[in-house]
Amino acid sequence: MADFLAKPGHWRGLLPPAERGISPYIYLVYLVFLFFHYVFRPFSAELLLQDLGIVAAFLPLYVASWRLPERRQPVLAAAMIALGVLAAQWNTGAGTLFVYAAALSAHYAEARHGVRHVLLVLLAVAGWALLLAPPVWLWAPSVLVTAIIGLVNVQEGARTRAREKLLRQQEEIEYLAGLAERERIARDLHDLLGHTLSLITLKAELAGKLLSRDLDKAKVEIADIETAARDALQEVRQAVAGYRGSGLKQELKRVTQALQVVGVESQLQVPLLALPPAVENVLAFVVREAVTNVIRHARAKHCVIRLQTDGDYLELSVRDDGNQRPGEEGNGLRGMRERIITLNGEFEFASSDDGHCIRVRIPLTPAPLPAHSQSKKQHATDEQQPNANSMEPSS
Repeated sequence: MADFLAKPGHWRGLLPPAERGISPYIYLVYLVFLFFHYVFRPFSAELLLQDLGIVAAFLPLYVASWRLPERRQPVLAAAMIALGVLAAQWNTGAGTLFVYAAALSAHYAEARHGVRHVLLVLLAVAGWALLLAPPVWLWAPSVLVTAIIGLVNVQEGARTRAREKLLRQQEEIEYLAGLAERERIARDLHDLLGHTLSLITLKAELAGKLLSRDLDKAKVEIADIETAARDALQEVRQAVAGYRGSGLKQELKRVTQALQVVGVESQLQVPLLALPPAVENVLAFVVREAVTNVIRHARAKHCVIRLQTDGDYLELSVRDDGNQRPGEEGNGLRGMRERIITLNGEFEFASSDDGHCIRVRIPLTPAPLPAHSQSKKQHATDEQQPNANSMEPSS
């Protein structure tokens, strides 16, 4: 026991839970009623020792009531009632212990169990009054106050549990919101840096080859690397701040440049359209990720990017003539599909010996789906394409 108390923090396990604050200690003030009888009788050291003995026996029961599960509360209440019956032989304030026994009803998870606890305490007090026939002025106030305090504690316990549940829900919501935001930022950084770093790598390789042959062209490539790095830094800052890149037009310019560097002929069929920001950002991301796959994996010679309207829908397709068969679906295709689904759109990826094609269809005025609907639609999409192949995007 000495070793247990000597270890830091172990003794705290003997006290009421810290989250309860000072309330458990404030409630102990009602023990003063056990000493109220000295106002009406001469002081007696012997009686004082007996009262202190009752308090000493009561305090461990009281502290345990804050720690033990609800199935142990009837046992603790019975012990408190027994102490009250014992003290009632000389102490007119012994009914205080009956009230404490009834107040344990606050520790029950369900209100009906707390009410049952109060009724059992009242039944025990009534049995004591019938069997030992104490004066009415001794037991009648105890029954009344016990009933009132017991039922009030049932209600207070229900409010406390509801408040704690609400706090837990709020904490969970805050945690999930923070997790979703971290995932969004991580995904955006991957999307932005994956494409830009691929372009920088390709240009750096080209500049290294040109250094011994054409110094002027090598300088141009190095300048392009510096520009791409600065643009990437700006995009990362924008992503962290909560908003995305510079639009579809700028993205088309970048992917065309990247395709040219690796010797892939590009063909753009993209009319000038005024698009909602949410739609434009998603289309820019799809173009970026799709072209990154073409550059890194497809071994293509031609790439066609087409955007057209069909009524209230936009259709975007990125097609290449590469002959490289893709492996398992990677982060790129999953990221595209997730973003399209959030806009209530459709995503399709096809691979054949003639090449690869990514096609998306998005409403011009999309209504984002609720989280549970997105999950269901994502699951349905995965089931419809169990054998779909994809190219692994840039890391």
